[in-house]
Amino acid sequence: MNKDTINFYHGGVTLDFTKDDIDVFRLATKQGKHNRNYAGFYMFGEELKNKAYHYAEQTNLANNTTDKGVIKIELDPNLNIKTFDRLFEIDRLTQEQLLNYQNEGYDLIKGKSIEGYQYVLLNKDKIENVSFEPINREQEHQRELQAMLEDEQELVNSISKSR
Repeated sequence: MNKDTINFYHGGVTLDFTKDDIDVFRLATKQGKHNRNYAGFYMFGEELKNKAYHYAEQTNLANNTTDKGVIKIELDPNLNIKTFDRLFEIDRLTQEQLLNYQNEGYDLIKGKSIEGYQYVLLNKDKIENVSFEPINREQEHQRELQAMLEDEQELVNSISKSR
């Protein structure tokens, strides 16, 4: 953990997930009561990161896949945080509410759940780094292969430039 960042975790993503794939206004896949669509890019902090891993495992089971894992999102610690202290208040945010909080200058929303706190990202510019965290050996192997291919491509590019 970089001491100059704060780490958050989001489960259910694939190895190729990047910062560009983060949609802070994404709609939930399930519709809420009264035909309301809730939104947000939800994350867990360091203290509940096991929840992100559990979600990835459940997503793999539900979809009969093994490719879903967790991303670790490192944020700049200088955050303007909107805090909700009532239990589950963070679970019912709409796109309009998220946009309003973003326009008010908030970077992150912190909301209380039974086990602790969940977070909703509002400002992608506060992201310092995004990295994939595998939940099984197959994913670890895929990540190692991808890193090797990227290193090889860098070497080919540097050789091409030197010619």
